[in-house]
Amino acid sequence: MNKHRLAYIAFATYFVTGVICMMIGASMTYLQAWFAKPIERIVLIISFFALGRISSAYPIGKLVEEHDPLKILFVGICLILIYNLGIGFIPNLVLAFIFAFLGGVGMSCQDAICPLILSKIYPKSYSSSLSAGQSIYSLGGFVISWLIGFFVARGLPFNIANIVLSIVGISILIVIPFTKLQGSEETVDEQLKPLYTKNKKLCLILVLICCLLYCSLVNTLLSYLTSILETLGSSPSSANYVLALYNFFAVIGSIAFISILAMTSEKKVLIVNTLVAIIALVFASLYTNIYVHALAFGISGFVLGVLFSVILALATRIEYEHISVISGLIGTFGALGDIIAPIISSYIVTNFGVLSTGYLVILCLIVMLILSLIIYYYTKEEKYGDSK
Repeated sequence: MNKHRLAYIAFATYFVTGVICMMIGASMTYLQAWFAKPIERIVLIISFFALGRISSAYPIGKLVEEHDPLKILFVGICLILIYNLGIGFIPNLVLAFIFAFLGGVGMSCQDAICPLILSKIYPKSYSSSLSAGQSIYSLGGFVISWLIGFFVARGLPFNIANIVLSIVGISILIVIPFTKLQGSEETVDEQLKPLYTKNKKLCLILVLICCLLYCSLVNTLLSYLTSILETLGSSPSSANYVLALYNFFAVIGSIAFISILAMTSEKKVLIVNTLVAIIALVFASLYTNIYVHALAFGISGFVLGVLFSVILALATRIEYEHISVISGLIGTFGALGDIIAPIISSYIVTNFGVLSTGYLVILCLIVMLILSLIIYYYTKEEKYGDSK
């Protein structure tokens, strides 16, 4: 039972973080009326969330090595609930910024602790379990978007969705006191299989850069996809259809790769998926047909949706002795990508037009492909005689 409780804690935490990461975007229209502020002020909530995540990810990773991870996760879930309920029920933008910062700290707890939990209970299928977590994370984003639309369509306040989804977070708080991560007879004894390197520092730096590039390119793609397609001649409704298709196949891909990652290595998936995404996006840029775009971006979503989990698995297998710390660093670089991408893309759009963001995404993927090939060369499953 302890193993099952640990699994519930990890996957339910992925769900609630998926909820809070999509919460502002899903309720933006209603938050403008709720706070009586323009969209450019409300969007700063996301920046404060990212700031909380970046500033706390590494320290929390170190704390997890010294203290009970589940106690730290308990605090993190409390912070997530404060953010989730505070935004929806206190119409004060300054307090919303504070709540967002606290929510970012809570997200850091998930960054550091959930991969550690999964490495303990699923050491033989670690990458697959991370892919499952990614799909559940995406499900959380979908559920809050759907619930808000469901309640508003029936004349109910949008923030009822915040209450309903807080039940999942509360259930985690109830389960944690009855669960142990270490020293339980029902916790799997096998250790996570390391990924050995010729040069650990170099490989970790390359993986962290891949994480930064990945989060930047996904942020840019999701932000400008509809604008790019409209510029290429698609109607707004068709462009939104393609965006929805991308997100749908990202979830399907994360689910499909649960099985695929059980049969092949993460570094091969990183190389192949990045290459397929490049081909699909180049193909999309050459044609203006909406069906071609739907196919190309559907394929892109399928292969890109799982890559954060793949990058995380690579980093934690390389630095297997400090899983919580490296997981925190991955979260930090991911959040940095989310912050840097809008700044760079905004400059590029202003000076070169919206289509240039598509080329920026392809460029990021090409750099990722080069880095992934270097990582492949410098790592292997068996120990090197001179591993560093």
